[in-house]
Amino acid sequence: MEATIEVVISQVVRSGLSLSLSSFVDVVDEEIQLFSGLVARPGALRRFVVAVPFRTTMVLDFIVGSDVGEHGAYGTETRQIKFEAKLNGCARRQIKLKAATISVKVAWSCI
Repeated sequence: MEATIEVVISQVVRSGLSLSLSSFVDVVDEEIQLFSGLVARPGALRRFVVAVPFRTTMVLDFIVGSDVGEHGAYGTETRQIKFEAKLNGCARRQIKLKAATISVKVAWSCI
C-alpha cells in the first residue's frame, strides 16, 4: 500500500517550534525520518509518501519542542498516531499540544 501523508501545523507558539516526524510499521524494524526541522509559522509541510504492507499498522511519531515563549517554557512533547493500512480511502487525526496544533491526513492507494 502507498500512504500519502499530509501534515498541517495550524497553530504555532510565538517563538516557533522544532518538529521531528518519523514513520514505522509494526512488522518492519526500521524507522523512516520524514521531517526534522524548525517550524516558524503555521502552514502545511510537504507531502510524504511511504510504502506500507497491507493490513499492518503505520505509526507516525511526532516529537515537538518549543523555546521559552511569553507564557513560559513549553518543553518537549511526543505523540504517536496509528493508521491501519487499507485498500482505499483516507483517515484524519488532530493533535493538540501546548506548542502547536497538528492535523494529519493519510490517503491510501494500491501500488
